[in-house]
Amino acid sequence: MCTNTDYVLCPKHMVGKLMAALRGALNEFYPPGTDFEPGKTAHLSQMVHSGAYDRITRLIDSAKEAGCEII
Repeated sequence: MCTNTDYVLCPKHMVGKLMAALRGALNEFYPPGTDFEPGKTAHLSQMVHSGAYDRITRLIDSAKEAGCEII
């Protein structure tokens, strides 16, 4: 397994376990229904430049088209 700030490379047979662990960690750090739920809070960092937002949106769309799972 190889990790970076932008991505994780993982053997196919470990993807399910990795995704479950990542979801668990996300919910532990940012529990649903709290003030820190991702996408529903002003307490987390935000993109301050529309160009950065557009770039990330394109990357996510490209990853989805390639069959990647986005969490």
